[in-house]
Amino acid sequence: MQRTPYDMLFSDAERAFTNKALNSAMDKASKALHLAQRSGSNVSKSQANTLLGQVASARGRLEGVRTEFPKAEMYLRDALVFMPENTSAMFALAEVEAEIGRHEAAISTLKAAYALCVSANDALGMVHGKVVESKLYMLQTEFQVAQLVAEEAEVLLKNQAVESNEMKAEVLHQLILVHLKRQTYHTLPAFCQPLIELSRELGDVEKEVTALNALAVLYGSRSDYKTAMQYFLEALEKSEAAHLRTSTAHSLINMGTIYALLFNYDDSLERYRRIINDFSDVLSTPNLVVVYNNIGNVCYYKKSYHEARNYYRDAIELAEKTHYQEMYCLSKVQVCKVHLALGEYQLARDLAKELSNFCFQGIVNMGGNQIHHINLSQIALLDGAYNEALGFGLRSLRHARKNGDAASEIEAYKLLGSIYEQKEDFRMALKCLRIHTQRKAQFQQNKRQLQIIDLEIRYDIREGKRKIEQLTRENEYQAILIGQSSQIEKQNHQLLQVNEELRQFAYAASHDLKEPLRMIGSFTQLIQRQCMDKVDENTGSFFGYVSEGVNRMNNLLDALLKYSTIGQIEHPKTSISTGQIIEMCRANLRILIEETHTNLVVDPMPQVQSVESLLMQLFQNLISNAIKFRKPDAACVIEIGAEREGQEWVFYVRDNGIGIDPEHHERIFIIFQRLHTRVKYEGAGIGLAICHKI
Repeated sequence: MQRTPYDMLFSDAERAFTNKALNSAMDKASKALHLAQRSGSNVSKSQANTLLGQVASARGRLEGVRTEFPKAEMYLRDALVFMPENTSAMFALAEVEAEIGRHEAAISTLKAAYALCVSANDALGMVHGKVVESKLYMLQTEFQVAQLVAEEAEVLLKNQAVESNEMKAEVLHQLILVHLKRQTYHTLPAFCQPLIELSRELGDVEKEVTALNALAVLYGSRSDYKTAMQYFLEALEKSEAAHLRTSTAHSLINMGTIYALLFNYDDSLERYRRIINDFSDVLSTPNLVVVYNNIGNVCYYKKSYHEARNYYRDAIELAEKTHYQEMYCLSKVQVCKVHLALGEYQLARDLAKELSNFCFQGIVNMGGNQIHHINLSQIALLDGAYNEALGFGLRSLRHARKNGDAASEIEAYKLLGSIYEQKEDFRMALKCLRIHTQRKAQFQQNKRQLQIIDLEIRYDIREGKRKIEQLTRENEYQAILIGQSSQIEKQNHQLLQVNEELRQFAYAASHDLKEPLRMIGSFTQLIQRQCMDKVDENTGSFFGYVSEGVNRMNNLLDALLKYSTIGQIEHPKTSISTGQIIEMCRANLRILIEETHTNLVVDPMPQVQSVESLLMQLFQNLISNAIKFRKPDAACVIEIGAEREGQEWVFYVRDNGIGIDPEHHERIFIIFQRLHTRVKYEGAGIGLAICHKI
């Protein structure tokens, strides 16, 4: 079946959307919708509106333009008006409703779409529904449920007979996002490499960047920070090039975390603060909570305790709004730690008591348990409750070992040494302090190694930038050379074309045109000599007119021959009043205008930069041409004017003459081509060719 213009345009729009060229996708989808509206096909109109809604939603999500979500909703609802069973539009609408905070409406839309897929036995539609459902749970920070639903989508897809790389990529993408949120990094290799291959095949840069970021997180969790940073830099480069602001923000978050782990707090803060200043509008609230908490951590390590407390409190406020309990508890634990560092012991007691009312086990799995129990142990030690302090201290040590938190383990051993000392158990105090000293020495050695890695990373980045700058300079130089070569080639082609035209014209002028003139001139002179004594004064004048006409024609041909070199000679341009040019043409053609009773109507004309002689020749040829080809039964009317179009003036010369058949529109501009016999219309057939040349 032959593809329609709509089909081709819609396919181009879909391809642009997959490649995340969102402006191009929006433009092409809008044009496709226009074609669909003209054709009257409800299916096409629904299809085009769905794609427009998906593009607008992607703009809101990836570029942080929140005003795009209402537009997306409008397009998607229009799509459902034309085709109520359009499940793609319903799934997209559910996502948009969730993004703008209407979670219940999103669930309702999702259920309706899923029911349609089940009734139609639409297997891929059911997989799509599970992916969207998982996304909705993620927006509600119910990450465990989101993972279960995403895994259901994976199972459904594997059981389908129909292969769909697009849907496979969607499922892999969602699984990666869920496992990143749940910090189950060991599962990531099974999803990342397949998604990278699929996304590159599909041209979906967003999914490729997600997979690259996930691999970087995986290597970071294994302390392979150099490899992690390589993946983060690649992801950052691709996301910035594609203007994916959300992906760029995530790359910066992860890079800030790596720098913090490498004890490079300045570079870490630079990334985090750039996120807050430039990308807070594209990040979800849970992500912002993590960023604020991370900045608080870095400030705490730099001993900027008051600044750290402010960031932790920002994290608490946002976490409370979104019911993000894990981060809410963790940030409060961090504030309690700051109170102790500042000597604000009563504030620390009150906050620790509040936190102990939470069911802490299972709520905080991101390092909060060991920190919380260190806080409790310190408070109990301050209050002289040594046994209670010892119990909390041992628990903090157990949690620190379990989570691989070397810094908290060192702090726990130091705290236990102090507690045993207060209990006068000097043997245990000495043992704990010895272990503390050993662990601290190991920690400092590891810190130095990590700082060396940081230096290597910074050197690699600087070298990479230097190579990029060098390549850029080389490419710019190559581009200049290529541009010059292309320009020279173009000029050579133009020169060859002009020379060929000149050769043809010169041949015609010197042979075909001048030969009859020479014959007329010769015979006129011969007759004049033979009949000189037989003609009266008037007849003698006639001979003079003939000779004068022959000479004038020869001069004209010489001038045209000289003019044919235009394109080779650079004529100087000056500021010219086109109104004055036309008045000069009117004066030159005054007799012809009066004899034919021509009405020449001239609108106000602009001032332009041009070549005066050429511009006058252009208008004079067009005016005389209009008079020549006038209708015999109507007075000739010629209108001349100009219209502004951007940075240009577009001139027009209109007349009410006999017109030109469209099939001859190209032929009439070829030199010496005529549409009429010389008996009917005089002329050599070069007027419009000259106009075209000018």
